[in-house]
Amino acid sequence: MNEKQFTRNFIKYIGQDFGNKKFLLAVSGGIDSMVLTHLFHKNQLNFAVAHCNFKLRKNDSDEDEKFIHDFCSKHHIPFYVKSFDTEKFAKENRLSVQMAARELRYQFFFEILETENFDYLATAHHANDQAETILSNLIRGTGIDGLKGMLFLQNNIFRPLLSFTKSELTAFAKNNNIAWREDSSNASIKYKRNAIRHKIIPGIEKLNPAFIENILSFSEKMMQTQTIYFEKITEEKKQYFKEENKIIYIDKSFDDELESPTQYLFEWIKPYGFNYTQSKEILASIAKTGRLFYSENYILTIDRKQLIISAKENSNTNETHFKYLNDLQKAFEVQLIDKPNLTSFHADPKYGYFDLGKITFPLMLRTWQAGDKFKPFGMKGFKKLSDFFVDEKIPRNDKNCIPVLTDANDNIIWICGFRTDDRFKISDKTKKILLLKMIN
Repeated sequence: MNEKQFTRNFIKYIGQDFGNKKFLLAVSGGIDSMVLTHLFHKNQLNFAVAHCNFKLRKNDSDEDEKFIHDFCSKHHIPFYVKSFDTEKFAKENRLSVQMAARELRYQFFFEILETENFDYLATAHHANDQAETILSNLIRGTGIDGLKGMLFLQNNIFRPLLSFTKSELTAFAKNNNIAWREDSSNASIKYKRNAIRHKIIPGIEKLNPAFIENILSFSEKMMQTQTIYFEKITEEKKQYFKEENKIIYIDKSFDDELESPTQYLFEWIKPYGFNYTQSKEILASIAKTGRLFYSENYILTIDRKQLIISAKENSNTNETHFKYLNDLQKAFEVQLIDKPNLTSFHADPKYGYFDLGKITFPLMLRTWQAGDKFKPFGMKGFKKLSDFFVDEKIPRNDKNCIPVLTDANDNIIWICGFRTDDRFKISDKTKKILLLKMIN
């Protein structure tokens, strides 16, 4: 490992006055973060250490904390630590344990940055992490933004070790007698990241031992390509994009005038939470005036000559109440049918058929809430709505846009566009049938 490159990374990304900056180091106790701590200490930089105890490995988690505490105490390094009930947080927020740990970690780090006036958060990400990130993005499905991987400096997160490989850091630690703690969970391949680390990358390196170096070079090229790409995206945006009173208007003529209009549209609407699949669907429906598309916080409306993006109302006004039967016409096409007159059913999930006699007003149209459960049509038991969304392979962001119709007792009547509740189905005793059709 070339320590001069470590210093050059500071000069290149932080500036010549990096010695006057205040850094917070994210330290797990593993080899990478302990090398990072050693280098900061050796170069007499102004820094402190922050550690998260996720309580996931019983005594080992506490021993990690003690190890770092003792190191910082010995070298008079300011030390911040916080313990978390990570599994509880993951369960309450419907996250994987890894994602829960990530959210807790960065929330803690940025609280310290803000309250203690640190300039940068420094992490020990290295070249192998970069390769894992790019491969993970490819496996998940990514655009050009994901191909560049992590940046040396992104907002106020600095990764000074990103140009060094894992083998270089390991050799440096051994040559300098740097102590570290082994995390046994890093060897488990039940996590996707570890499977990439221990299975996929070694397999690729058998084909090409220079894979890590090559992917670093690829990342640099993608950063340069992205600069050119976004300059063009921004240039064309000026012609078709207009904002007035916090409402976005996109002239539909771009669809005929630009090559690869889907890519332009995706980049323009991505900041508002819309994804690439939606971009394709929007262009496929661009002649259908009135068609609506939803992201978590925005609504895109296809108008006659433009696409209109507006913010959703806040959570309270996002609820629609129906005190009387006629009020349902605010959101649905409504029909009342005498049971003997029903001769056929629409297969389209935008239609819902219900026994009017089983429905208690007032009704409410809202988004899903934690703990929601219903009795899917055709099933005997109840199902958590969160599990239903998983079974239907509905993306996390999209599920927050799905309307849920409930009765006066907050019983779910209909997951609109997906499944009605069995408790409100038509039976032999039904007299009046309520037929609802989603307008949008």
